[in-house]
Amino acid sequence: ERTFEALPVTIKPGFRVYLSTSLPLSKIESELEPALLKRMRCVDLTISESGLQELILKEVLYFERERVDGQLARQVDIMYLQHQLHVAQEELMDKVVQTATSLLHDRTIREDAQES
Repeated sequence: ERTFEALPVTIKPGFRVYLSTSLPLSKIESELEPALLKRMRCVDLTISESGLQELILKEVLYFERERVDGQLARQVDIMYLQHQLHVAQEELMDKVVQTATSLLHDRTIREDAQES
């Protein structure tokens, strides 16, 4: 049992208090009793300039990833379609070269051209 302003206070064993302050850890250490500090777990969350840059970069990458992934998928689709077009052009040219008759009268060339 503890006292708070001369009043008895019962603290349950699982009770936790989380505090946040902009004071540096060294200032807190100079202000609080050493016995209290021994029972506390202090986490210094101050951040350096390079740490802040890294944190901001992670945030930017997180939000930009979806846009970049979409652009990459479109580029892959375009490359695939360009490849398919090239293959179709090569096949059509092979048929043109192998045709013994006039291109205007060859029904298979017209059909293949329309499919491509």
